[in-house]
Amino acid sequence: MNMVSDFYHDSSVGNQIDVVLVRMIYLEKEKEEIDLLISPDAENTLESFAKWAEKMNPKDDTHPNHYDIAVLITRYDICSEGTNCDLMGLAHVAAACDSAKAACINEDSGLLLGIVVAHEKVGCDWVIDSGAIEDKCGICKGDGTKCSPVQGEFIETVSQSAYTKIVRVPKGARSVEVSERKPSENILAVKLEKDKTYCINGDNREFKSGDYECAGTMIIYTHPEPDKEVVEMKGPISEDIEIQYAFFKPQDNPGIDYKYYMRSMNVSYTPKYIWDFVGWSECSAKCDGGTMTSEASCIEEQGGRVTPNFCDGIPRPEAKSRVCNQTPCPAK
Repeated sequence: MNMVSDFYHDSSVGNQIDVVLVRMIYLEKEKEEIDLLISPDAENTLESFAKWAEKMNPKDDTHPNHYDIAVLITRYDICSEGTNCDLMGLAHVAAACDSAKAACINEDSGLLLGIVVAHEKVGCDWVIDSGAIEDKCGICKGDGTKCSPVQGEFIETVSQSAYTKIVRVPKGARSVEVSERKPSENILAVKLEKDKTYCINGDNREFKSGDYECAGTMIIYTHPEPDKEVVEMKGPISEDIEIQYAFFKPQDNPGIDYKYYMRSMNVSYTPKYIWDFVGWSECSAKCDGGTMTSEASCIEEQGGRVTPNFCDGIPRPEAKSRVCNQTPCPAK
């Protein structure tokens, strides 16, 4: 919490804000707490914790145990909608003055936890709101030209159920991305070439979405849709790996796209930068219609997303929005 307080002392805040810890409760057995449910489900955990915290908070703001914001720190790998487990924290927007929603949940991630609790954007240069990011080559504020992409597709089928090689990814590769084009009963697998062991999905067993250690880095394994898989590895990987496809339905291959980056010294290449839309925010509502937004990111045509200053001088398009989750909410 000292780190959190220091972030709020930054001059950019514009006001004197002190973060003070007034009470700490160690939840050794949350099941014994009344009406408190903590789980990897971020939305349900936030809702449960906010209600529980409101009951625990003295109404009199002069009481020594009264607090403005309740903060939950958990070792659970919290996930949004059951598939996005990249989430580090969650809170209601602009709800600090609403006693029923004045709470946030945070995944214990070491030193990064202080930044998550403070809800501050910090660039790869560790400067608040700098906008600095690592390029696909793993270089902070890199221009995306110090590595080259290797990409392809896998569309083969087999005659019987088996693990089949998609591609060998060499030591040193970064930004590994493998994805199914459509849902399938088959599964992606990652195997270490050296000792022939599987990092995920070996022995005909499908892992849950989550983060898994592999070849000196982490696999981020997700299901954006039921039975549709994505494997990502930031890298660099410390040894050769093999991406495989486990066929349970031999004639069913929805198509697999793969891509990774290797360091190169292509001095003749001239980078080309553009503004492009590469993703959408989460929907602002679960039902009755919400909105999703997409802001333009600076893209190097070969190297992917880079720090915005490389697109200086190029007109940036306005953010896009679209309607989402239009299903009516259930009656209360």
